[in-house]
Amino acid sequence: MRLGFWTCLSLVLMMSASQLFAGAFNQGPYEVSMKSLKKGEAGITKPALVFVPDMDEAEAPVIYFNHGFQLSNKYYEEISAHISSYGYVVVAPQNYSPGGLPFGKPTKVKEAEDALDILQWIHDDLEKLVGMDIAQEKLGLLGHSRGGAVVYKLASDSVLPGALATIDPVDGTIDGSPRIITGPFPFTIPSFVVGTGLGGMVKGMGGACAPERDNHEQFYENSPSPSYHMLVSDYGHMDMLDKGTSCGFVCNSCVKASSKYPTELLRQQIAGSLVKFFDASLKGSSKSYGEVLKAHGGMNIKVDSK
Repeated sequence: MRLGFWTCLSLVLMMSASQLFAGAFNQGPYEVSMKSLKKGEAGITKPALVFVPDMDEAEAPVIYFNHGFQLSNKYYEEISAHISSYGYVVVAPQNYSPGGLPFGKPTKVKEAEDALDILQWIHDDLEKLVGMDIAQEKLGLLGHSRGGAVVYKLASDSVLPGALATIDPVDGTIDGSPRIITGPFPFTIPSFVVGTGLGGMVKGMGGACAPERDNHEQFYENSPSPSYHMLVSDYGHMDMLDKGTSCGFVCNSCVKASSKYPTELLRQQIAGSLVKFFDASLKGSSKSYGEVLKAHGGMNIKVDSK
């Protein structure tokens, strides 16, 4: 339930400005329910998780969240629920069966094509499912790993969202499709790119999970202003997944943070920064732009903006 007015007012009076921002690293004021949809249920074309805040006053913006390669949408429940608790409906489809061999999966180009069906469903049917007003013009795209490349393609080719954010995005041609990054991106929307310091490192005989020259640096460099870039130096490509996530070889092939760096802090950093970014870009809270790149306590980050 939403906090009462006098409770909120008392909290505001008691907190300093820095403490108020730190609140974004914690769960927001709204309780969140999660709806798990099967393919075809409520008319949706893919299985999906839908996170809905318990709010009744204003239209809610929507965040479309594209999972990483071979991963499950269930691995991002903590970040999705965190964002939703600040007044966002988060729609996270499962684009194909997770795990297994890396062969036979849809390319990122095919994922982007399939995403158009989900976005049309959001436009046509989401309000009926969640029982609340949706701000259709306030759409945010969010993706992790190769899912970051997918949402960049959506923004470049087919969809004009209000904002675009990615978590350690990865490009490349290994899936048989061309690179998404071929030069400066053609859109003018605000973007926020999070990268990991260990994502470009090689573990064992395999390659890096977020290889140099195909990672967050190139996405940020080719994004137009306004754009924000955060490097979480001590963490790896899969460290932002939910606590206790077990995804076998897919996750174990990536370099991970040492035990002295709690992954909970990383999820709080990313989720809190995403909340501030979407508050600024989708809700018009322009002051939040100045808080997107602030560090959570104990986090070592490097930031840039343009």
